[in-house]
Amino acid sequence: SSVKKRKSYDAYLKIDIVAGFLIALPIIFFHIWKFFLPALTKSERAVLGLLVPVSVILFFTGLAFSFFLILPLALKFFMGFSTDDLQTMFSFQNYFDFVITFMLPFGFVFELPLIVIVLAQLGFLTSEFLGKYRRIIFFLSFVIGALITPPDVISQVSLALPIIFLYEAGYRIVKHILRK
Repeated sequence: SSVKKRKSYDAYLKIDIVAGFLIALPIIFFHIWKFFLPALTKSERAVLGLLVPVSVILFFTGLAFSFFLILPLALKFFMGFSTDDLQTMFSFQNYFDFVITFMLPFGFVFELPLIVIVLAQLGFLTSEFLGKYRRIIFFLSFVIGALITPPDVISQVSLALPIIFLYEAGYRIVKHILRK
């Protein structure tokens, strides 16, 4: 009984930590911004004034994409293994751990176009380079999907496809808008 209580407290603590982090994220970014603001030039302030909100929006878009579109498919896939003799049962803590480890990679992957654009603006990437290594990125997206998602094909493909799409979006922006 005390082990069950401890596990439920652990789950509540994890929820509190994750919710607190997500709620505090804008405030943390604001304070980081205020710390670096005096050292930045006017043009750097303008760039960061655009990058930070876009980065936060992309991260939360990735979380929402994962939670509302992909997570239900993955759960349906796992529930498909149940039979009359074998019932699928999640503890709250296991479910929460699964959801967090499932969603966070999507949040970070949705930052990909922004990373590509920034690296292109800094001169580290060109559209020729991005086009030349497109096939390798496609392959690596499936490898990354296999490494950081739960071990099922749906989760892996569900992460690999957005990586490919977001890479292509970054590539197109660098090629056609930035003309680099």
